[in-house]
Amino acid sequence: MLLPNSSKPLLSVMLANYNHGHYLRESLTAIIEQDYADFELLIIDDGSTDDSNVIIEEFVSDFPQIVFLRNSKNEGGLTAIRKLLDRASGDYLYFAAADDRVLPGFFRKSMTLLDNFPDAGLCSGLVKMITADGAEIGNYLSPIISDKPWFFTPDMVAEKLLDYGPWFMGNSLIYRRAVLEAAGGFNYELGPFADGFVYQAMALQTGACFIPESLAIWRRTAEGYSANTYANWDESLAIIDRTEALMTNEYKKIFPQDYVKKWLRLARFRQGLSSWGVHWQRQNEFIDKSRKLMSKWLAPINWLLALILKLAGLLYLTLGIIILIAGIRPPLKWISRRLFLAIRTINRINPIKAVGNIMGRL
Repeated sequence: MLLPNSSKPLLSVMLANYNHGHYLRESLTAIIEQDYADFELLIIDDGSTDDSNVIIEEFVSDFPQIVFLRNSKNEGGLTAIRKLLDRASGDYLYFAAADDRVLPGFFRKSMTLLDNFPDAGLCSGLVKMITADGAEIGNYLSPIISDKPWFFTPDMVAEKLLDYGPWFMGNSLIYRRAVLEAAGGFNYELGPFADGFVYQAMALQTGACFIPESLAIWRRTAEGYSANTYANWDESLAIIDRTEALMTNEYKKIFPQDYVKKWLRLARFRQGLSSWGVHWQRQNEFIDKSRKLMSKWLAPINWLLALILKLAGLLYLTLGIIILIAGIRPPLKWISRRLFLAIRTINRINPIKAVGNIMGRL
């Protein structure tokens, strides 16, 4: 339930959208139907070319207190977030994704815990995953650091990070605005990891709340800002390097340096795993489409190329695991990088699609 325009909300819910019209009704309805009244909803459309604006206008018509901003052209997700933050008036902040969905009770449970522990800089929970078409995948395997809702002091956060690694999930996380600003806000040079860095810094400075239940649904797709970034090896590694520099310099007093070493090792592995996962998903989608292009007598060629791509992906994943276990060693890192570049080149050439298009003209 949204507050009337005359009221100052405690929580600002912000949603940036670009060409996600097919998901918007689901995501906006889930927000509006939350059993917590003290929030405002701000939406920005970042130059969509689909029916997004028509759908958003329908919601604005029913709920005129929604703040609706529009970009005449696509300016990027980070610019959209800046504009939303400039208009937000709440003391707490939640960044919703147009293709994800919040679960019932999320706002109420999180805000109650934050109210009970005024020192906490944020509150986060677990998330469920679905495919692009809405099929359930299961729970995302993030660390469960408590079996009941709880507040962790900065020292406890540092201990849990060393034991488990980061457990924060951005789409189930509410920020205390004053703490976010005191931590320096979002460093937009970190791209899609801008939030991942700052909520660790916030938790280490003021502590964090945790709710051991699913509060939101994450739609896993092979497209989008984060997926496209993680699919780019060089850009992803540059973000990791910039993050390491912040943790070991400007934020050195906040981040335990033994944790930084562990985080760096895991981040490089997870980057490789995420990159592999995005390419694996794109390869599967690409292979499925190619089957429709090829005639039956060319099916063995399609099968062989698909097998080569999948074996290369599995080999890349195996190398990533070796790197995680052995540490970042130059020879292994070089081999892994060269193999990744080879897989990327195969994807760009699109040999299956090329053959299929030729056969379709014969």
